[in-house]
Amino acid sequence: TETPATDVAYAPQADGFILGNKLITKDAEKTILLSDHVRQDWRKGFGTAGTPAEWARGIHEVTVASGNIPYQFVVLSEFANVLVSLLGRSEYHGNLITLVGGSGLGKSTICKLALSLWGNPDLLTLNGNPSAGITAKAFQKALSSMRHTSPLIDEVGKQQSSVLGELVYVIAMGKSRDGLGPDRKPLPVDDPWFSLTKMTSNKPILQMVSEDENDTEDAGDAIQKRVFEINFNRLGYTRDDLTSDPEMGTKVQKLIDSQYGTAAYIWLRFILGNMDDVIAKLDANYGIVKKRSPDHSGERFIDYLETLILTAAELTPLAGLMFPDKAGIQEFIARVRADMSTTRADTKIPMLDAF
Repeated sequence: TETPATDVAYAPQADGFILGNKLITKDAEKTILLSDHVRQDWRKGFGTAGTPAEWARGIHEVTVASGNIPYQFVVLSEFANVLVSLLGRSEYHGNLITLVGGSGLGKSTICKLALSLWGNPDLLTLNGNPSAGITAKAFQKALSSMRHTSPLIDEVGKQQSSVLGELVYVIAMGKSRDGLGPDRKPLPVDDPWFSLTKMTSNKPILQMVSEDENDTEDAGDAIQKRVFEINFNRLGYTRDDLTSDPEMGTKVQKLIDSQYGTAAYIWLRFILGNMDDVIAKLDANYGIVKKRSPDHSGERFIDYLETLILTAAELTPLAGLMFPDKAGIQEFIARVRADMSTTRADTKIPMLDAF
């Protein structure tokens, strides 16, 4: 159902979407057989529980009704995942969104809540701690398999700078690095991906990657171009700011455990059924974002991300799945962009003009 491999893999004329082991079209769905290159625990799909209405009500209560703008942004980034390639920019394969800060801020929890759009979030969460033994190559294969959605890479604060630098670089590029085997022949390369991948850490990832002496220039370029780091500590958020309701943690966990994977079908069919309008809205919003960008040439990949998020904020109410505070989200994006600019100056990460 996808067009042949091109610079934009999920072309506007595509008539379906593969989610887990399901092919979803505007009017139907069917189970498909996945190859053994896909993780074994994903070959039976990502799972479903509850109903779309209950999921949407829960999302509204813990993100919109509570006025939690950062959480709204994270959830919208999952909706926006499938819009990346529809933006139609040949150089753009998505962004890495990093959530940084001390424990108790709900970084992993909100990412899992966002992932529940697609399926069981526990199934879609990859442990980024080096003790888990997952290699950078395994992370890349997971990203390639999910293609237009993405897993959560959780708790990478203890990773070696070299491993993290490699991972940040390939996520930013949207494809694995080329390489040679022992026989000096090219190694197989995983299929490219188009997604907004989330990563959490208690330490600033921008700073960690800058410490990678073996890959400093590549990492610095990828950071400038593709990483959107939400540093809760630098932005001045406290635990009470994000979870002022003492029952919030319980509510979110209950929602994660009981509601997942059903709203995706509504969202994907909405996109497929309104493809021309969706693309037109992406183009219109991109024009607006580009016009007000402080430095479109240097920060165009963040402009692309802002376009996707604001478009998702406009489309999700039409699909009846989320009713976000668009103005608040726009202000939040501006705050993060300003903080990232300060961070780059503080850490003196080297920046290149082009890949």
